[in-house]
Amino acid sequence: MRTMALSTGHPLKLLLIVAAVALFANGCTTAWKEEPPLYRIAQTHLSVTSSPPGKLYIDDMPIGVTPIATYLNCEEEMTRRTRNVSYWQTEPGYSTLITVLSLGLYLPFSAIPADSETATTPTGSYKTKAFRLRVEADGYTSWQETVRCTGQKDVAFSSALAPTPSVPVATDRSAPQGGLVIERCLNNQPGG
Repeated sequence: MRTMALSTGHPLKLLLIVAAVALFANGCTTAWKEEPPLYRIAQTHLSVTSSPPGKLYIDDMPIGVTPIATYLNCEEEMTRRTRNVSYWQTEPGYSTLITVLSLGLYLPFSAIPADSETATTPTGSYKTKAFRLRVEADGYTSWQETVRCTGQKDVAFSSALAPTPSVPVATDRSAPQGGLVIERCLNNQPGG
């Protein structure tokens, strides 16, 4: 009978010890500490087509000929928080194994904060917000647009370039012998 009473009481003692260790280990965790913000690269896929094909410029830098696909890199602000934690939070299985193998000697040392935990959260704010797009083709007026980074994954533009209006030039046509037509500009140029 007596051995039965010890065996039923033993799991209860073990449970109390494990609960005490868990409370002690959680008590060794430090509070969250705000850190300076950091920035990560957030990419937006950009595709541009035009009729007729033309040269694409982003912020006055040549990119290529349309149709073209590329990426815009924006810097997204992230809040960062850190706290010190013990191995009971970060490596609970490892800490339990070492505590059991060391016959409990590791227990007081494992509750000392020895690791750090970092949490980051996007703020939705972007450092590089706007990009100027321009498409140019010979004989056509250029097309321009501004893209604002707001966390979107894909942005597509299609432009129809308008022909450049031709400027009429006044000319004097005279037909000398032999049917040859000679054109002279009448814009105060010598010989006119």
